[in-house]
Amino acid sequence: MRIKIILGLVVLIVVLLLLFSKTGFLQKSFIDNRDLEKWDYTNNQIVGSEEFRLQGNHDYCWILIHSYTATPKEMKELGHSINTKFNDTVYAIRLSGSGQAPSQINDKSLEIWYEEVQSVYIDINNECNNVNVVGSSLGADLAMKLAEEKNLGRLYLVNPFLITKFKPLFVFSSLIHFVKKGKVAQINDERGLNEHIAYTNMPLNPIKNSFSFIEERIQNINRITEQTMILHSINDKASSLKNAKMIFDNINSTNKKIIWFNQSNHILLMDYDKEAVIKSILDFELSAR
Repeated sequence: MRIKIILGLVVLIVVLLLLFSKTGFLQKSFIDNRDLEKWDYTNNQIVGSEEFRLQGNHDYCWILIHSYTATPKEMKELGHSINTKFNDTVYAIRLSGSGQAPSQINDKSLEIWYEEVQSVYIDINNECNNVNVVGSSLGADLAMKLAEEKNLGRLYLVNPFLITKFKPLFVFSSLIHFVKKGKVAQINDERGLNEHIAYTNMPLNPIKNSFSFIEERIQNINRITEQTMILHSINDKASSLKNAKMIFDNINSTNKKIIWFNQSNHILLMDYDKEAVIKSILDFELSAR
């Protein structure tokens, strides 16, 4: 009996040590520390994390939506490629709290961010004949809802995030608060990893607060009728391949395409397959016009 108690205590200590070393367990107030030390800030915003607009013609305009904990920097090369290729107007939105300190998004959710995306769409739609949308990871969820509710030109989903095997982790967000990332993002290419701007501590509450929004996207997939391209890495450590397959199989688009990439991880637009991803988007867009 005594041995079982000792073993139980050892296991408990190991679990607590792991929680303390890997998450924000008993460290809620430290959520910003690593990021404040890592990044250069100006006016409470990470230098280089700004949203951007590339002016072009108003026949086609694009909204680019970055991934969770990241910034518009993720969309920079894609945005410039679109603008150069088609002379389209491009707007890369910075979701509120992103590019600041992790605590600044702790009370956010996809519902809140969708209102921001929708507001941008309304402004752009007033000046443009067609609006295309690109969404990366959780940004793809925002793009999908926009496609359900608005009349878009084309929809581009990059490593869309809908189902996660780590859901129990987020359920306990009120206890562990955040996860300490080993690196700023799941990117295999060292150069892309060094250039990427994203939080080193990942707040859990915003995703937990977004479960109902994500479930709604799953239920409403068949409402999407826009021409759609899905781009997904087969080695994605954050978003299951099932997400891309489920979207492709259930959207009601007459023109849809899915492409798999095998050199990259979750953030495709900053990884080894970046050029191929951008070319695929440009080629699909060209063929659809």
